[in-house]
Amino acid sequence: MAIMPQQGDPGALRAELGEVRAALDETDARRRGALDRTAAVSLALMVVGLAVFASVSAYSFAAGQPGRGRAFAVLTVIALPFVLYAAWSSVGRYLRLGRELTRMRRRELDLTTQLRAPSPTRVEAPVISSDLEPDAAAATIEAALPAYAVQRMLGKGGCGIVFLAEHRQAGWQRALKLLTEPDLLPDSQSRFLREAQVMESLDHPHVARVYEYVEHAGFNLIVMEFLAGGSASARRAELLGRPEPVCALGLAVADALAAAHARGVVHRDIKPANLLFAADGVVKVTDFGIAKLLAGGVDGEQASVLALTPGYAAPEQLNGDEITARTDLFGLSATLYRLFTGRTPPLPGPDGSPRANLTTIPPGIAAVLERSLNGFPENRHPSAKEFALDLAAASGAALRPGWLDSAEIPFRGAAEIRAAAKA
Repeated sequence: MAIMPQQGDPGALRAELGEVRAALDETDARRRGALDRTAAVSLALMVVGLAVFASVSAYSFAAGQPGRGRAFAVLTVIALPFVLYAAWSSVGRYLRLGRELTRMRRRELDLTTQLRAPSPTRVEAPVISSDLEPDAAAATIEAALPAYAVQRMLGKGGCGIVFLAEHRQAGWQRALKLLTEPDLLPDSQSRFLREAQVMESLDHPHVARVYEYVEHAGFNLIVMEFLAGGSASARRAELLGRPEPVCALGLAVADALAAAHARGVVHRDIKPANLLFAADGVVKVTDFGIAKLLAGGVDGEQASVLALTPGYAAPEQLNGDEITARTDLFGLSATLYRLFTGRTPPLPGPDGSPRANLTTIPPGIAAVLERSLNGFPENRHPSAKEFALDLAAASGAALRPGWLDSAEIPFRGAAEIRAAAKA
């Protein structure tokens, strides 16, 4: 559940709408290619052939020709897996991509509606105070967590709201994430609980901390670290084309993903909006709402029914194929490419080769991104740790000595990665 600014910044909304429409065109082309006339005719001929083999086998047995019947029965058994695979590859993929198109069209409609709505004079929500009528969501939070005083809303998404709150006695600030539409998706509550469990289990300096999970009056709450520095999406303009802070961010996120993958968790929605900064500039990965356990999935869900973000989603997500740790590496590479160039990368070509223009990025660093922007997961870096070490070595060779120590984005990850950046 990605949390976005209330109402949305028009420029950001228009940019996302453009990305969604580009992904719509790409996915629609893939869907048409999955079941074009040639594929349909080929599948029909295979089905007819299978039916002929089975019919001849049955007729031969009935006519007292068991040898011929067994021969055609063997041919039927041999042909059946090929026919099933062809059906799965074409019809199954066609249907999965159809569901993705439906989801993207809904998002396109939502973005269009937001752009047509009157723009607020302030992007940030007003402060909750005694001068204003109490908001129902804020009241729910204070009833569930009486130790906290809600101050203002930080963001709002399709299923929930995030508020800033202050502990009445200790004075510390926390972000309180409230699931407001538990019935919007059949498993929203279980996903929300899983997000809390996943983030709480990841004790890493570049992962947002979760302190508590609360259920109250049918609502679900996560008490988490308040990150006052905004998102990488909001800071794109100041990061654009600057190798040192962008590479430092890449190393931090890759190290966080390595920790998550070591616990068997794939994030599945790495993008600038899900990378938040603490007040001291440390970047942290957040929003594990659609995370997936590597071993066997979670609650039997399929990747194709989950939310994803066009422009950052790997081809296997768009196609509804198997999700692995390397899926996150595509998202991270797409994120770094966006921060370097101001654009999201186009989807790879049919042979998996990246079609992104990397000429404005230092060559060694570009080679790292190019590898994990490949359309085939097996051609990407084998792990987030390998990605981080590769990026650290390339950055160390391309940038000035001591670049990581003086980068505006502090790196607090593994010493091995820091050492590789200095080599």
